[in-house]
Amino acid sequence: MRKFLILLIFCVNFSQVVAQNQKIILKRVVGNKRGAYQVPPSPEDATPLSIPDSMKFTYFKYYYTFPWTAEEVYRRYKNGVYTQDRYNKVMKSVTSQSVDTTLLESRIKEFDSFKVHIIAGVDITGNRVFLIDANGDNKIEPSEIITYTREIADSLRKNIHAKELMQNIALTQKSNRGKIRTFNIQILPVPYFSSFPSKRDSLTSFGILRNEHWEGQFQIKGKPVLFSAEPRTFSNETNKFRFEIKSDTSVSKFPLELKDYWATKVFSLTIDTAFTLPDSNVNLSITYHSPPKLLGDTTFQLALPSVKTQNQEPLHAFLNRGKYVLVDYWGTWCVPCIEKLPLVKEIYNENQSKLFIIGIAFDFDIDKVKNFEEKNGINWNSYYVDRNKNARLMKRLNVSLYPTYRLYSPEGKLLIDGNSETELRKIKMLLSASK
Repeated sequence: MRKFLILLIFCVNFSQVVAQNQKIILKRVVGNKRGAYQVPPSPEDATPLSIPDSMKFTYFKYYYTFPWTAEEVYRRYKNGVYTQDRYNKVMKSVTSQSVDTTLLESRIKEFDSFKVHIIAGVDITGNRVFLIDANGDNKIEPSEIITYTREIADSLRKNIHAKELMQNIALTQKSNRGKIRTFNIQILPVPYFSSFPSKRDSLTSFGILRNEHWEGQFQIKGKPVLFSAEPRTFSNETNKFRFEIKSDTSVSKFPLELKDYWATKVFSLTIDTAFTLPDSNVNLSITYHSPPKLLGDTTFQLALPSVKTQNQEPLHAFLNRGKYVLVDYWGTWCVPCIEKLPLVKEIYNENQSKLFIIGIAFDFDIDKVKNFEEKNGINWNSYYVDRNKNARLMKRLNVSLYPTYRLYSPEGKLLIDGNSETELRKIKMLLSASK
């Protein structure tokens, strides 16, 4: 595997680095935490499988699917399916990293194209049934049959993330050298699109979820911390993952690409081995940093355009008025910001007599922010920073992770600074206890 170094910045004050490194190994574990679904290709070119005599279908369709990896893209290019231009475009969408063609060359020689054939249908009792040729032998074994009752299918239609209702199946492939690699998947037995040509098309539609993630442990100041990562797409070779860090006091979740930069005050991560199939482990190195000097007071020296009026307004007007000030740095593009919005509303509604909230939207379009706020009932003071033109301002404010919440005393003293739900609940507790 070609190794590379991607630095994810979790601290912006590198002058205070603590000389402490840890190596951890993330091991592949069956089971996903959230994941992303892939819609299987259309039935064309799917190989018909022999249906066991015991199976009585009302109707069914043949499908096929495959892990969409750099290996598969390279194989299509070598087989003449893709032109050079098409290959470059598709490979860029699959992985943001430069590819090791020597490795891919050896892979396509060792493994054939991994096409998984599936029969999706409805049996005579109305159950959703999937026959999956999990090992590529063109035969269906009892262990390769997944059945969902109507009740379970209805439950999954209401909540497609009810993973406990879905069954795991391991797809296996043997190389010409006898090497085995495995992909764990789950089938979502509900229509994946909103409209279909016919009811039959609707009832044979399904989604596929990559059912595995990576996890390992390291320590911060002697305390164990769980680090886990899972693909944000069906294939992990897109280099897009959702990372989760759990300690005894907090949980931080955020999506990222390997070239993105994010910041907290705790540590930095360097990924030194690619998440590339079929390897099961990933090496990480952890480097700690001392907390950077906070520059939050700079916020109150600013004048920013109001989202409601688009007029410049000074933020220092909120200080020394007998109320706490909560500054919420967010954006309409930020999924964690939206997920935590109900709790921010709850804090605002319970404490309007003693709290100002200043929302600072770091976004691409002030009208989009205004429409979002009107639609979602955001009634506190809101200001705009243009993400296209003024990104340096957020660096000056030492804001690199979204959302960021900072609570100030009525006099402007920083009391709480953080990014997670834990900090919001601390803010709520502090305000509830204040007079």
